[in-house]
Amino acid sequence: MKIKAVIFDLDETLVDNLALHIEASTNVFAQFQKDTVVTEEDRQYAGMRISDIVKDMMRKLDIPEDRFDELYQKRQQIFLSLV
Repeated sequence: MKIKAVIFDLDETLVDNLALHIEASTNVFAQFQKDTVVTEEDRQYAGMRISDIVKDMMRKLDIPEDRFDELYQKRQQIFLSLV
């Protein structure tokens, strides 16, 4: 069978996965802060690239930039395990 089309949902139009993104981000940054880093009501990160979200959270939590790759990869692994 020949594939005729592929659908990408980059802005949560078809699938609302915001809760999974929030859970993944909260989980990876929990070691640095006791409170939830981002909530579903706090949509400041909606539409942003995950890498930019991770960088912003790191800046807010005063985490050194050299930990970006480690935290980004960990966050992605958590997100994919939730999907």
